[in-house]
Amino acid sequence: MDDNEWWKDPTVTGKAPLGNVGNSLSEKNGDKKTWWDQGLPPVQDQDEPKPLVFAKGADNPFFNSVSKIVESRLKDLDLDGEAEMLNPAWWEWNKRNQTSGRLREENEPVQTRKLIFQEIASQGKGWKFHLNFDAQDPAKVQTVGNFLTAMEECGAITAFKIGKGGGKESDAPGKEATVYIGHRNKANAMAPIIEEALGGVLDDPEGDALKDDVVFTPLVRGRFEITNLDPEFHQYGAKGHPLLRDDMRGSPQWQRTSMVDEQDSARFKKEATARANSCLKERYGVFYTGSQAAV
Repeated sequence: MDDNEWWKDPTVTGKAPLGNVGNSLSEKNGDKKTWWDQGLPPVQDQDEPKPLVFAKGADNPFFNSVSKIVESRLKDLDLDGEAEMLNPAWWEWNKRNQTSGRLREENEPVQTRKLIFQEIASQGKGWKFHLNFDAQDPAKVQTVGNFLTAMEECGAITAFKIGKGGGKESDAPGKEATVYIGHRNKANAMAPIIEEALGGVLDDPEGDALKDDVVFTPLVRGRFEITNLDPEFHQYGAKGHPLLRDDMRGSPQWQRTSMVDEQDSARFKKEATARANSCLKERYGVFYTGSQAAV
């Protein structure tokens, strides 16, 4: 064995991945040939995806039209305000002291902090959209990517991703693209623009987006996420918004519904949803509800 062919040596790799047969080097392989016996390159090179590159500025076919319509839609939107929440550092500090059974640590962090809505949105938090389309079609991927790039450059959205943990290849159908918006007022204004521009490319929502998201337009679904910024909230939980962590972690009614009375489970879910919704409205105001209090 060539010294450079390290992938053939199980003592080096622990188990050698087989890119074409989907098994590790074990008795399960049977008579299947490993990828190196078939003249294929190591899986590290074989499976590396090509980066997605989308046009920017004047090279983007959507840029001029998006700039005009976005400017007109954004100019009258009120996106100002701030929210006060627990400081994640304080939350971790408090949790350590509660579980350790010892005297409180010194150097207690500041308990709460205020963030303006723009800062929350800039970190990819707040409202986000899920878009469904055929991500195996390069032309559709390019169209969606170019359009969303133009939207991002014009300040209509904060960011977006295609794939990268979403979509059918990641067992998340209906989430081929995730579009980060922030403020509910902006989400309400941008959803129709996205549907109008991409209506011929997008497919009907499916998967978790049908169950977890709320409807902005027939082809654009979304939800509110505040994880990592607000430690009291889980990432998921209710349709359109997260639940409080205490209700997600400490609740057999929520996590193990098949093992409790159905009526008790339904009542608990309803109460937990109401608690989270009330807290989000109080803490984030129109950033969460929008000026029309749609939530």
